[in-house]
Amino acid sequence: YINDKPRLFNYKSRIYFVSVPDGQIIHQNQLDFVILQLMSNEKYGDVTAVGYRQGVQQIVRLARVYRSVLEDRKRVEWIYRVGEPDQSIVSKEQFGDLWIHPGLACSDHLFNKSFLFYRNYSNDYLQNRTPSQYSMKLMEVGIRGDLAPVDWCNQEYGCNGTINYRIPFAGLFNKEPRIPLSLAAPTLISARFGMEAVTIMAIFDRSTLRGALPVDTNNDIVPDLIDYGSQLSGLWDCGEIFDEATVALLGKPPPDGETTCQWTADDAIQINLPRQFDIEVGDSIFLNPDRIYTIPRPQENEYSMAASGGIQVSLPFPL
Repeated sequence: YINDKPRLFNYKSRIYFVSVPDGQIIHQNQLDFVILQLMSNEKYGDVTAVGYRQGVQQIVRLARVYRSVLEDRKRVEWIYRVGEPDQSIVSKEQFGDLWIHPGLACSDHLFNKSFLFYRNYSNDYLQNRTPSQYSMKLMEVGIRGDLAPVDWCNQEYGCNGTINYRIPFAGLFNKEPRIPLSLAAPTLISARFGMEAVTIMAIFDRSTLRGALPVDTNNDIVPDLIDYGSQLSGLWDCGEIFDEATVALLGKPPPDGETTCQWTADDAIQINLPRQFDIEVGDSIFLNPDRIYTIPRPQENEYSMAASGGIQVSLPFPL
């Protein structure tokens, strides 16, 4: 809103918290500054904002969004105090006059951190802003204010910037937010022929459910139980885990062929090849979607997305 004159310092932001499924406004409140950057955490519910207030730039906690078990609905705990001078979770010396890039920010929901891009320009407008001295820097901020902010750059070489100064602008996003499924999905890290070239060992970077499937009974994305009836044991058709193109290279399963797969550990699949096969070193094998999951931590309500992608088959190691 605007008080009386159309000047920027007369503008103030008002924030609304809206429940996405039903469009209900669950809370609204007035601020005493203009929000330059708004950030939220989907695991802990913290909502923070960057803005110029009380003569200095600050990062402040506005509220915490949570679900009330008793009321069975989302609630907002308002934290920000209008008019109180210093509520910044980062000190004035570290953040007071940074030239941030509005819109270039993202959150790490699991560890309750936010990341912002900025340039460390001087406040002297007459000073020459040599591009090589002022490349973009990435700052990591702990939302609860328990840790000092960290610049992601090479400290040994003076920390001129996180990215090359020749890059004028770069987007910022969290490619694997892992919310609400907070565990990392399994990833294939190797697939190697055995010394006798009769097997290929495919290894994941973490233990899996061996083909057991999570089941979501209430459509909230988070699984409610694990269907161990779909778990693969003994010798099984490789088409259960690998896609059609991969199976074509590996060979058909019994009774039409001789290719089988088996788990040798929670993170390892042994592919048993027939006497004649088409797959070679350098070929890639790919996973079926929605089939391999990380072993969950149900007591902490932590589950993973499904594994995806593939990997090139390589020579035995060591030879």
